[in-house]
Amino acid sequence: MSNVTNHVFCDTEDCISLYDIWHKLVQYKKIFWLIFVTTFVIGASIVLLQPAKYEFSQTFMIGRYANTQEQGSQMMDSSVVITRIKSVYLDAALHKYNLQSKIKVNPKNCKIEIKDAGGGVFVLSTMSTEVTEDMYRFIFKAIVNSLYEDTREEIEFRIRNFSVLKKNLETRLQEINSFYKQMLKKGFDYAANINSKDVATLERRIISMYLNDQQGIAINLVNNINSLQAKINGTFEVKLISDFMVSDFAVGVSKCLLLFLMGIAALFFAFLGAFIVDFVVKLRTSSGVVKS
Repeated sequence: MSNVTNHVFCDTEDCISLYDIWHKLVQYKKIFWLIFVTTFVIGASIVLLQPAKYEFSQTFMIGRYANTQEQGSQMMDSSVVITRIKSVYLDAALHKYNLQSKIKVNPKNCKIEIKDAGGGVFVLSTMSTEVTEDMYRFIFKAIVNSLYEDTREEIEFRIRNFSVLKKNLETRLQEINSFYKQMLKKGFDYAANINSKDVATLERRIISMYLNDQQGIAINLVNNINSLQAKINGTFEVKLISDFMVSDFAVGVSKCLLLFLMGIAALFFAFLGAFIVDFVVKLRTSSGVVKS
């Protein structure tokens, strides 16, 4: 029967039959099991000793400042937000954390993903162990606070500019009122001195000039107010949608799956080790025959 098997699987002398493979495994079973157990124990220890990782996340939204009914209808470019968080706010948050923490964090080891959820909603997330929960809680909060402070300062700056502009225009309007009142009084005095019969015409002209200037000032005031109001409405504010959250279950590849894969890898290395030992033994045997 073995001859038939050898005939089926071996057409040349260099071919190895299934019987030969089984025979070699039986012959070097101690080495096979030694390699398998050693490899599996080392791999399983590494897998089991690895701490479980959880997903940490925080969600916020950037929307229009003064347009509450259309909040979220016109959003800041998401790429601008993501780039600014990565290039400015993340480094600032890490710096703040390192200042108050005994254990310093290398920025290269702090990997945060910023997801654009659409509609002006962004999600800060990362996968890490429970040990780093407080660190990421601090960093996420610092990033959102930096965004909020920057937009708040921008809004306040524009409102201050609006107030100054409005005050200047009102002051200018009062000056023009005073000027035309003086002009009107001087016109009447001049007309009375020369006994002019056309005092009414002069009065109408002065009043017409006054009204035209007043209209120009009013239009200018309205245009500036509308322009600045549009800029204020165009400023974005930050709203926190959800506080810092930790996933209920560990994320990543299941440890059971990793142990299964480790078992397959241990079998592979055990097979490989047995055949390498057999090859070395044959090589030494053939070398001894040649020398003799």
